[in-house]
Amino acid sequence: MTENINKALKFLQQTYDNSAYFEDHPSEKEYRYQHTLRVSHIAETLAEKENLDKDIVVIGALLHDISYAKGFKTEQEHKNHGRTSAKMVSSFLGELDLTNQQIDEILLGIACHVDGDPMRDGSLTTNALTISDSDNLDRFDIYRVIENMNYNGFFEKSVKEKIDFLEEKIARKALLLEVEEEFVTKTSKQMWRDRISKHQEIYADLLTQLKSGFLFDQDK
Repeated sequence: MTENINKALKFLQQTYDNSAYFEDHPSEKEYRYQHTLRVSHIAETLAEKENLDKDIVVIGALLHDISYAKGFKTEQEHKNHGRTSAKMVSSFLGELDLTNQQIDEILLGIACHVDGDPMRDGSLTTNALTISDSDNLDRFDIYRVIENMNYNGFFEKSVKEKIDFLEEKIARKALLLEVEEEFVTKTSKQMWRDRISKHQEIYADLLTQLKSGFLFDQDK
């Protein structure tokens, strides 16, 4: 971990620890912090495999969601959380041993990680885009399978409803694989394919198990 990255991690921790919103919502603090650490690990992996600027990519990953410490009162505020995060870290980045170009790439990567819109043409580099790639990859890890099932009340559904839910998830595979083209590097594209395949494997195995009992019961 470079000195710049270490300082960014401490800045993140201090911001979260001093957040009145997170003080009232400790589970959200833990959730957001762990998500950020996973995104940062992915960013570090991509930077190493693709020979990217690790300071840009990892610092951007560490600070991309820092505005969650403020809480959001409206849906629009949530949609703008990338740009709010960029504003919150701008002064801090000036204190690090970074060039103006590095700072600009970090801020752009953070600002547009939600909608991909840099708000000016030709500004997004591979480094900046890898920040959002890392964030999107974390949304499709194994943890998110369980989280999504829990969020959708999977464990309270009837067996037939569970089967329908899983079949719908499996049917989305082709559409999800098309998203690969939105990733910027060869490594991030491969990681996306691997994660979608793992999701499908889990859903397919669950579906097979549920159907075996359901169909056996229907035959009686």
